Amino acid sequence: MTAAPKVEWSPWPGPQTLAIDCRADELFYGGAAGGGKSEALLGIAATQHRASIIFRREYPQLRGLIQRSHELFDSVGSFNSQSNQWRIGPRTVEFGAVQYEADVQKYQGRPHDLI
Repeated sequence: MTAAPKVEWSPWPGPQTLAIDCRADELFYGGAAGGGKSEALLGIAATQHRASIIFRREYPQLRGLIQRSHELFDSVGSFNSQSNQWRIGPRTVEFGAVQYEADVQKYQGRPHDLI
């Protein structure tokens, strides 16, 4: 049996490290662009969880996040652009958008341990 691919990512000291160590069921971060929130989402999803989904309000807002995910995951995983989903060994990282209230229905019945 071969070992699962390892994503080379480590949290920045401060808020990213606090997020990884947090035991809360829900965690909220705010702040200006460039603070490392999206980077933390990608890193935590790919190193700490099995089935993750990361939402933005609209699909165009996912472009930068997906681009950064390629920089982090291309060497260890495969990306399905039809489903906007990474497979990294036993882990999956999916991207979704919920612009309208009815869009929530698209994601029902699919378990995720990180949303």
